[in-house]
Amino acid sequence: MASFENNLNIGLTYMGEYAAAGFISGLELVQNGTVLCVSLRSDVPITFKIHTCPTSDTTEKTLFFEKSITAATTFHRKFAMPFQYVQLEVVNTTSTAGSLLLQVCDQREAQFDASTFINSNIEKDTQTNLIRVANDFNTDMVRGLHTDFKKVNIQAIQQHQPSAESTVGILNQNILSIPVADYVFFINLAGTQDTAAGTGARQVSIDYIDSNFDEASATISTGAGGVFTTGITGKAILRATVSQVGTGLVNNGAIVFQDTSATYQFARIETGACVSHSGLYLIPRNHHLIITDAQLQAVGYSGLLRIYEYDYGGIKTRGSIGDFRFSTAPVGQTFRLNGKVDEKKMILVNVIPDVGTPTVNNNVCVNLNAVLCPAINNY
Repeated sequence: MASFENNLNIGLTYMGEYAAAGFISGLELVQNGTVLCVSLRSDVPITFKIHTCPTSDTTEKTLFFEKSITAATTFHRKFAMPFQYVQLEVVNTTSTAGSLLLQVCDQREAQFDASTFINSNIEKDTQTNLIRVANDFNTDMVRGLHTDFKKVNIQAIQQHQPSAESTVGILNQNILSIPVADYVFFINLAGTQDTAAGTGARQVSIDYIDSNFDEASATISTGAGGVFTTGITGKAILRATVSQVGTGLVNNGAIVFQDTSATYQFARIETGACVSHSGLYLIPRNHHLIITDAQLQAVGYSGLLRIYEYDYGGIKTRGSIGDFRFSTAPVGQTFRLNGKVDEKKMILVNVIPDVGTPTVNNNVCVNLNAVLCPAINNY
């Protein structure tokens, strides 16, 4: 941009033609300002950068903000003023000459904001200050617009006849009976077509809690099938899905996640289901889970449906936060909880048959609506 001088004057408008090298300003002392306002538009693709520097020596500068901007896109942001000096840079990412309009100003009021509706073309970036005007927080959270908060659905579904207490969705496994430890997760593939080249499941993905009580995810090839280690160590599997399939479009057989000796099951995907429906959620560290409500449907033999709060990462106590009777008559209920569960605790949905072996299958469908949010002292 040959028409731009190599300096930065806050409060001025730059208009000019691109040179191949783009434009970079000198350093401007901005310690008296509170907000840096930038508006620009280019008719060719660019990368916009803001550098900050503690002195007027450019060798000490660091990158404060960077964003790639497509051609003919209006970019407008308000930044909390970085101290002490700032430098603006516009990189022409093509060799095509173009024109640029760049407006820069500062504000010095103590309170500042830039309001916009969620669907506005003004977006939010790291290091910017922006008030979102949203119609519904929950809807926007489900859409993934509030990255510090996450919508959680604990979906516990099964059609099975357990003879003793078990966790819904994991056949006859009671998660309460698994010793608290770090386990290497193994996969047991019952379907002969659940292989990397088969017609069934070719890849599976898991969301799990690792050894440090952090959330993690992984995608695993089904390889040659059978039983094999994933090489992943963790404490619990929250959800498993078939992420790639062959022409059969579903998993050919049950997919079981177990320990090395097949003593314990952590999750399972039933034949043709493509997703697990385990009634468990282990809360990662530095987070709380706010449970709003539980929607329950159950029918089958006589028994009890129980929602546990299990102190998995603490003293291992487990207490009921909801007991519900069911029998051969269908039971449907919405249970309002609106409670907070702390980090490293586990929510479990278990079914407890009455004394004696059941003679009919039960059908259980439970959905717990919750929000995973940061602990207050970490937010």
